[in-house]
Amino acid sequence: LGLRYTTSPSLSCALARNKYYFSTLLNAHKLPIPKSWLLTDKGDWINGAPKDGTKVICKPASESASQGISESMILTASAEMGSRLLGASYIVQEYIEGSECEVPVFKIGEAVYVFPPIGIDLQGKRILDEDASEHNQYSFYLLSECFTSEVVAAIQEATKKAFCLLQMDVYGRIDFRIAPNGDAFIFDVSTTPYTTKHSSFAYAFNQLGFEYCDIYRAVISAALMRE
Repeated sequence: LGLRYTTSPSLSCALARNKYYFSTLLNAHKLPIPKSWLLTDKGDWINGAPKDGTKVICKPASESASQGISESMILTASAEMGSRLLGASYIVQEYIEGSECEVPVFKIGEAVYVFPPIGIDLQGKRILDEDASEHNQYSFYLLSECFTSEVVAAIQEATKKAFCLLQMDVYGRIDFRIAPNGDAFIFDVSTTPYTTKHSSFAYAFNQLGFEYCDIYRAVISAALMRE
């Protein structure tokens, strides 16, 4: 229709909505993701199944904003697990104990700008679940306050590669789980990330000395430059 828009192309948006598909693509290109399996709504496993005794987290395969995610879905893999989760498709991933961070990204013209990773203070929880996400029961900090420059640089490099591989545009966000040894794994991608005042975007802009409204100046400017 010739209308200007501010998101990534439709293919990128669709891919980002299916955790198993984008995880498989990133894994094929040697980007770090947790070991992942797909459990269909009929209880069938795609790409094998986790070994019994493996600690895993089960997440709806095609949801965003932590929908359907809770600590009760952190399970120990067993032969009976598939029959317990009938009725929906799940991505089952090896659970990474540790920290969580979000990395805002902008693409302006042909240049990709990766922001400093923003750590998520889960306030005692193990994951950012649906309830905490809906009610803003978490806060932010600069990841560089807790991890080495090498870990931060590796996360930013993986972020840029994932953003470009998925052909994302204008702005987006790549999320990581970080093990205590500093190994980081991409577990989520957003082509329409939160930009509310309680968001990693707002926190990142504030840390860099910008005003909140500058987020939207950047989004609109990047979208116009794409044209």
